[in-house]
Amino acid sequence: MIVLVTYNHELRQTLCSFLRERGYGVSIPEHREDALPLVQQLHPKVIVLDMYNTEPNGLTFLKQLRASGYSGKVIVLNGNSNRMMTPGILQQKVDKIICHIPSQNPAPLMDQIEHSIRSLFREEIENRAFEKFLSRGKRTGEDLADWIEAEAEILNSQLKETKTQDCSSGRI
Repeated sequence: MIVLVTYNHELRQTLCSFLRERGYGVSIPEHREDALPLVQQLHPKVIVLDMYNTEPNGLTFLKQLRASGYSGKVIVLNGNSNRMMTPGILQQKVDKIICHIPSQNPAPLMDQIEHSIRSLFREEIENRAFEKFLSRGKRTGEDLADWIEAEAEILNSQLKETKTQDCSSGRI
């Protein structure tokens, strides 16, 4: 499960649809103040947090998130206007910071976010692929197939969720 926290309605809809098309479970808080309770209820494996949020701002939310005991993975969308928050963001042990500069073409940002999600589980995927390689008798030339199968297994077990609300909901 992935929880997406952004005030930007267009980004929220685009990213939610993009991730769901790829089979990821995505949940969106209905309002800003619902973000932390939603995380506590769902225990998502990944949170994508837009630092442009207000009331609370992204850094305050991140601090609240960590203080509440959330130890999952966090991908932060940060831009030039809140570059000064970067040291505070890093102190909260985020897994990835993506520089988000709004543009007419969201495809590069969507691809970067998906790549970041996959890279967060690289070690688990690598271990599972190696297990497959060994269990199949160390067949040479099959390592890519082992990796792809392991990646699908890990991502399915960590991030797939069938019960999620519509991408257009959430008024943060």
